[in-house]
Amino acid sequence: MHTNEGPTFEAGARHLVTFMCDDITRTIADLKAKGITVLGEPEDEGWGITVMLALPGGLEVMVYEPRHPMAVTLT
Repeated sequence: MHTNEGPTFEAGARHLVTFMCDDITRTIADLKAKGITVLGEPEDEGWGITVMLALPGGLEVMVYEPRHPMAVTLT
């Protein structure tokens, strides 16, 4: 699903904060260990594997592991 589709967009949200990670399985485990609520299971969107996180105040953000070429490689 693209960010301009689905229940978030239809509910009026027009912005989505997204954090990229190298290993979504490890990142989810680390976040859960710190008390972060992970909403659902990771989904392969083709361009990346995504999952949503619930933050205080009713906010949601996306974490994803990219499956696309990176413009910049950090070493």
